[in-house]
Amino acid sequence: MSAKLGPRGRGPRPPARARGNIESAQVGCVSWLNRWLRGEAARLTELTPLFATATADSSYRQLKVSAVDLLSSVQKHRADSVADVFAALRPELERRARTDLEGEAAARELAGLALGRIEVDVSIPVPAALFEAAAVVQRRELRAAIGDSDHAPAAPAAPRRDASLLALRAERARALDGLRHGPLEQKQWAAFLGRLGSNALSEAESLALDRVRAAGTHHALTEQMFELSGLLERMPDGRAWIGRVSAGLELAMKARAGETLSGVERAALAIVEAETTEPTTRFVPPRSTKEGDIESLLHRWFANHLPLMATSLLLHHPMILRGAQFGALDAQIQQIASEQGPFLADCNVLSVMHQTGGVPGWLELLRQHLGLDKTRYLGVAVPYSSSPIAIERLNLDGFETVLDHDPRPPEVAMLEDKLGAGSEQGFDELKEAALVRALARMLEMRAENGKPILVIDDGGYVGKTIRKHFPESESAFKIVEWTMRGVRQYEQIEDPRFAYVSAAEARPKVEIEPAFIADACVPASLAAMRERLGDLEGRRNSVIGAGNIGLACARAAAELGAKVGVHDTDVDKARAATEGGGLALFETLDAAIAAPEALLAGTGANSLPPEVFRKLPAGAVVASLSSTDIETRSSRTHENGSWGTDLARWSITVSLDGRGAVETPTPSHPINRAGAQALAEGLRAVAETHGASFAVDERTILNGGYPINLIRRLRLMAPAREELIFLNVTEAVAQIHGIEDHEKHLVEPWREERVLDLFAAHHPADFARARGLGS
Repeated sequence: MSAKLGPRGRGPRPPARARGNIESAQVGCVSWLNRWLRGEAARLTELTPLFATATADSSYRQLKVSAVDLLSSVQKHRADSVADVFAALRPELERRARTDLEGEAAARELAGLALGRIEVDVSIPVPAALFEAAAVVQRRELRAAIGDSDHAPAAPAAPRRDASLLALRAERARALDGLRHGPLEQKQWAAFLGRLGSNALSEAESLALDRVRAAGTHHALTEQMFELSGLLERMPDGRAWIGRVSAGLELAMKARAGETLSGVERAALAIVEAETTEPTTRFVPPRSTKEGDIESLLHRWFANHLPLMATSLLLHHPMILRGAQFGALDAQIQQIASEQGPFLADCNVLSVMHQTGGVPGWLELLRQHLGLDKTRYLGVAVPYSSSPIAIERLNLDGFETVLDHDPRPPEVAMLEDKLGAGSEQGFDELKEAALVRALARMLEMRAENGKPILVIDDGGYVGKTIRKHFPESESAFKIVEWTMRGVRQYEQIEDPRFAYVSAAEARPKVEIEPAFIADACVPASLAAMRERLGDLEGRRNSVIGAGNIGLACARAAAELGAKVGVHDTDVDKARAATEGGGLALFETLDAAIAAPEALLAGTGANSLPPEVFRKLPAGAVVASLSSTDIETRSSRTHENGSWGTDLARWSITVSLDGRGAVETPTPSHPINRAGAQALAEGLRAVAETHGASFAVDERTILNGGYPINLIRRLRLMAPAREELIFLNVTEAVAQIHGIEDHEKHLVEPWREERVLDLFAAHHPADFARARGLGS
């Protein structure tokens, strides 16, 4: 690694001197230094002529390097004498600057010397093994963190699950619903633990568990695990929250085992018993960007500590809504059934989407009323957004859903590929490989039953994969696309031979959904900033993108006291949005990235490529609200991150004698904090042998650059918004069934009206607010 520490001063070489005199003077310099460092009689005045003679045939640059070498030795052995030795060397340095340099170069050097500063170019070799050593540390940490059986590598072929075995498992679990364990029935325990793990307790339950914990009832191992994980540091009330979780788990274990309970414990269980086992429609805003990981971890943790509860936890989870709880959707699907009958019975269905807590209920309605056949359905989860709990529930219900973007756990896969243990693969390549497997499965189904393949796509990946890998089968597909990113992808396919309907351009999507997108993104953005910055009062925040989402997040941060500025490529749009709203305007991107402590990117484009990103100040934290990792993506695959870990793009600051600190950009790595610490320690060890020092400065991209509002949680958004999405997509699915041409279609106006009318009837307040924002 080479670190540039200043301008290169070059001038004409001085006249040649007698070689013998120079060598004698060089030996004399070394001898003087040794005697002086030992404290023997040696005067500083002797050093000036010796140094002048020893460097007589050197260029000015070589002269400075010699001076720095000498000063570094003094710094190491007699640090209090550095200033005195520098004073002895300065006359010769100033003389040579005047004779060897010209104009501005001479003036710059003389000004630096007057301030006691020497600037040189230094090249310090860093062993290649040092970077791999840092990688080994963080891989070891990751494997330990995800070493449980639920993260065991999936088979590359994503084999079919045994539906009959899963059905039997569900049947046996439901037979236990009414069985009492202590004061509660099995389904009550399941619903309670689901609320506990998903931060959805009622206020009365939270207060009761606080009292239980204060009385000394707690599960010590749970608290220790979370304390060691570091996750509590990323939550504003982390320790109070884990205390409630710990108390709730210990209470459940004691009561189910028939142990004697205290009065405080019995009172808490009476409150739990009064709660409903019905799924809740409450939306609990995230407290950190690791919310989904915590929810999934606790789900597995509870199942491991409470035998016979694993399936019941899935069947009665409070965040997995039943189809009938989507009132508007239920009404819509029944209307479609009366018009078109069970038309999905004539299709093989592939969905590529975010698998969240609302999907099981939606698919069950499609099965009940529109003929969706579980044996001809396959779901492919988007890894950075889908909840593992939702995927487990879907498979338990018989709707096969896979998450096989890579046969290794995603955190290990991405880090190993980028740090020397595998091939470099980015998200797009991994997703394409997963879709190739899924499409091959669907074509096998079609070969068996002759039915068309209906695809529900999120992001436009399916069409391009069909064209690339299965062009001869293109006409077998009918596709519904529900994002504008996906629509743009389909528009790039020349002469498509499949029909597709753009649900992304339907009026409900354009007129109503933006308000809900902002609602979901605001708490996620605030959580991201709070977990890294703490109190937002006075903190410097930049928002890139002045659309609905960016402005909503900017205003929310400003209301909490942050100093927020907004930038958009459309400067007039940004100016109009920030006038009179307490927000600053950054007219240029350079101004926006000059000094923020936190930066939120929501442009939907590559707004922060590496050449821009490295201009951010050290310590800055970046979060994205756009699809995939598009905002921070690098064209060099190994510089991009994983959706499972934060990505640190770092630079190294080199300093000599505590001065002249210069930051040197280095390649980006998805390095975690353990890896960064190992790297910093190794660099410091190398630097000490050269009288220098290194510091590793991080600029952190949360969640690897993937959207922080899609954090693998069961409930990513308010159920009303999720229902609006299902309404819109379902109408497009109903429309495409009757289409036989190979053209793009918009959702028919009468179908758009039906969605708007049903949503307004079942969610009048949300509808009115969204319309008001839209106008």
